[in-house]
Amino acid sequence: MRARVLEPRFPTLAADSCQVNTAGIRGITYVISKGQMPHSAPDNSSVDSLGPWISQLFTPTLDLNVNSEHRNDCTVSIVILSRNEERCISRCLDSIIGHQFDYVLVVDTGSTDNTIQIVEGYKDGGVELIETPWQDSFSNVRNLALEALTSKWVVFVDADEWVSEKSGPYLKKCLSSIDRIEDVNQLVFAPRIHDVDNHITTTDVPRIFRADASIRFKGPVHEYPYNTTDGSPLGVVGLNIDFLHDGYNQSVVQDKAKRERNLRLLSDARRIEPTNPRWLYYTIRDSLPTLDGPSIGKLCGALFELLDTRESNGDWRTVHEYYALALVQTCQRLANLELWFAVLDHCDKLEQLAGGRHPDAHYFRSVFALLDGSADEHDLLDTIRVRQDEQLVASSSLSRAGGHLDALIAELLSELRGRTEGARYRELCSPWTDALFDRSVLRRDNDHELPPASLDPAG
Repeated sequence: MRARVLEPRFPTLAADSCQVNTAGIRGITYVISKGQMPHSAPDNSSVDSLGPWISQLFTPTLDLNVNSEHRNDCTVSIVILSRNEERCISRCLDSIIGHQFDYVLVVDTGSTDNTIQIVEGYKDGGVELIETPWQDSFSNVRNLALEALTSKWVVFVDADEWVSEKSGPYLKKCLSSIDRIEDVNQLVFAPRIHDVDNHITTTDVPRIFRADASIRFKGPVHEYPYNTTDGSPLGVVGLNIDFLHDGYNQSVVQDKAKRERNLRLLSDARRIEPTNPRWLYYTIRDSLPTLDGPSIGKLCGALFELLDTRESNGDWRTVHEYYALALVQTCQRLANLELWFAVLDHCDKLEQLAGGRHPDAHYFRSVFALLDGSADEHDLLDTIRVRQDEQLVASSSLSRAGGHLDALIAELLSELRGRTEGARYRELCSPWTDALFDRSVLRRDNDHELPPASLDPAG
């Protein structure tokens, strides 16, 4: 029997290690679990007083302690970077105005369209405008904005983003609550950023922190916040605050030549910091749709050579994490090129790096089995067991919510037990799209473009 559906988006499958329950769809019992991400909330009783705001601790060793005293002096500035954003700047500002923020600042780096005129129309609503020349560095612009602030907190929102209707009224309340965390000046906070065109959610891009802390940004593009006092990595905390984004819509990307700009700036970053793995990883990620097999091998090999690097660059993510991310994302491109021998080699490397099973390695191997016709019941049951292991699923670089594994299970059901059973399972899941699946249906050809990659998508 199927359990009552509480929130029919993220199914958890129950399957005994030796014998599968005979209820449900010919041997699979469906239990719908409420919530978006397994093990997302920190297991720390002192954090309970923060209510629903904290979703995840991205720094494993982070220990949050909360002061009981509640302060009412939380001031918040919103900072928006813009350049030729007439398409979307009003939408962004409209999502912010009226929510009691103390300061809204737009920093424009040389718009030649109507962006400036549109922003000036919001001055009566308390929006301030700073114009500064573009100097090939997003960090420079963000840091310039930080110097202009007097508030306790800052929230960076990109012009092609907007704060969700649900989160807008509660964002300041959220910051007032987490302001009670001890050593909050050593933390940065990441909202959930939902790409509305590609159904990808990014959960680990820090945009929010204490403006009066010793935190600045580093890097010309794909910049990151770091501790200017001693250069040590900051703790990263996920928040249950939602931004929406459409800047990776293909027409926007092509119109603004984002890929070419990013790769040029990344080349500069690699020249200045050749041992910083972040710049090499993002070079791989941003150029992925154009890379061939040898180029992928060369770039991943260069990242592998950095594994023994001990140099601190202030980034919270380690070189081992970047290498794992690169292996996973290049697997999608290699599969697109039908270079499955290289995909399987990357799967071996992923599991060597993990010291055991890796959910994404299982995913790619099982897709290969489906495509070459060798998939069997063992593959289905093994995938169910992987999907059941919440801790293992949470280590995925593709989907910490297990979306790719749900799509895989649906396809295995279709292949092994008939399309009806596959469709019944697919109906319970959020649709999954990547280089291998289109809305949870396996692609049987390679005539498509890779969707934009996301650093650590949630679903």
